[in-house]
Amino acid sequence: GAIRRKPATDQARGFHCVQGPHVGSSRSRNEASEPNVDATPAGTVRRKPATDRVRGFHCVVQNAHPGTSRRRPSAEGVPPASASARALPQSIRRDSPLRGEARGVSTAIEIVCTLPGPHIQACLDAFHGSVRLSGALTPVRVFQAIQGFDEDSHALQIVPPGLPDQLAVLLVPDIPTYYRDRARSLPLVVRLVQDISEQSRGNVLVALPSFAYVDALAAGMQASAADGASPVDIRQQTSAMSLTEREAFIAWINRRQALTTDTQGTQVTRVAFVVLGGVFAESVDYDSRVVTTVVVIGAGLPPPSLERHLVAQDYQAEEIATDGFEIAYRQPAMTRVVQAVGRVARDGQPGVAVLVDPRFAKAQYRAFMPRWWQPRIAPARRTPAAVAEFWRPALRPD
Repeated sequence: GAIRRKPATDQARGFHCVQGPHVGSSRSRNEASEPNVDATPAGTVRRKPATDRVRGFHCVVQNAHPGTSRRRPSAEGVPPASASARALPQSIRRDSPLRGEARGVSTAIEIVCTLPGPHIQACLDAFHGSVRLSGALTPVRVFQAIQGFDEDSHALQIVPPGLPDQLAVLLVPDIPTYYRDRARSLPLVVRLVQDISEQSRGNVLVALPSFAYVDALAAGMQASAADGASPVDIRQQTSAMSLTEREAFIAWINRRQALTTDTQGTQVTRVAFVVLGGVFAESVDYDSRVVTTVVVIGAGLPPPSLERHLVAQDYQAEEIATDGFEIAYRQPAMTRVVQAVGRVARDGQPGVAVLVDPRFAKAQYRAFMPRWWQPRIAPARRTPAAVAEFWRPALRPD
């Protein structure tokens, strides 16, 4: 896309008109790497002087040719860009040349807020005080910056007694899950998930960055079982599940392991494959006596986009953060990871979390892990034994 600025007498700081690429362009859809935020993805930046620009807002214009379906990258996928035009006033949707109907192009306009902090502060200033509460606000300095507070603003982190010993967090750094490595490392991931499921005391939730990765890993597990591996009962999240299907999926994974057997009467572990940031990896209270293990495959960085590039660039330009990539990419990714891990070890029950990706061992990513976690490095070949050790009957009685 290209950023175009025109002179205006009352234009807000950070308000850009962003012309997005046409469908079928070469814009990258892959997981983000650690980019230089000074380089604009998929286009050039042309800037003209403007005064009093709106701080932290951008007008994003996206075009789609007829017969194409360009989808904005997301963990679950969101409606095509052209769908956002339905939110525009009728006069714009019906009469404005922005729609591009004469050219056979559908155009959508989206207002993107890149710097929410000042606006959050403006709302909270109307009150005598405020409390912002979450289980995923680590590191505090990042979320203070995002929400418009100084780094030294009051913050309280509480660790419930016994919680650190309740959850085992294992980091597996020797299986690469970068987008370019996924096909090559898939057999290693299949073997690891298979071995972990054999050692787990309950059902297993496996979270991955995309539906394509979910499909590939589920197919690999099925093929492994057909080749003689220990039997597992597998289900996977799909992109178009109805509410009834979602409820059935949750009910299935919440059933006890002992109720699932193969034709020979052997106990079979249930393994559910879901998407990071999706409906099954956040805000679901599974039965922690049944769902005891979560495996996160990949750091889940959002795909590079012009919008996230603007977020990174604005935070650095305003000197709110020194690392724009941390705000635009790493924070949303690690929040999804922390949320997925939060599906186990609830209500006083023990649980295991296995995080598979070399990046999880890096300080920049570990900084987002809650301070009560006690992560330890576990090479892939030793991870199943570490899981089995955690579930030793002498240590974890029923």
